[in-house]
Amino acid sequence: MVHPLIHHDPFEVQSPQPVASPDHYARSAQIMSLMEREIIAHSANRVASRGTCQIFPVLQFSRDGRSLPIPEMPEYFPGTVAEFLRMSVERVIYLLGFYELDVWVLDQTAEESEEQYRRLELISNVIASHYLRCLENIARAIGLKLKKVHSRKLERLRASPNQGP
Repeated sequence: MVHPLIHHDPFEVQSPQPVASPDHYARSAQIMSLMEREIIAHSANRVASRGTCQIFPVLQFSRDGRSLPIPEMPEYFPGTVAEFLRMSVERVIYLLGFYELDVWVLDQTAEESEEQYRRLELISNVIASHYLRCLENIARAIGLKLKKVHSRKLERLRASPNQGP
């Protein structure tokens, strides 16, 4: 008799499912480990509020032509909020590139009647002149809430947002 929900006879012997290869199990364990790291990173970064608070990189996924994305970690990542706020322009450019972030600013050369934005080029002097905006974009990508962060360095950056580190 065919069961209406499972569409086969529950008492009929079913063919066994194929056994996965050891590589499949190793890859599954690696993905679970990376997912745990990702959860920890987002949780820790979200509550970081002081310069001494530890922050963690989040994964970036790239494709190499296969169906599964490949998780990657940045080669450089600051360990604390204070280190994040003191990053060199080159490190900021690296993280913007790694996380594939575009930074958009209001175009001061546009006509007054229109608000137009332009994407910043990843060049040292351009990024230095919009340093805070770049940090905000990276912070958003890693889940760091800069509005919660208490820091003199951040206060100075907010007072003069177009100055570099």
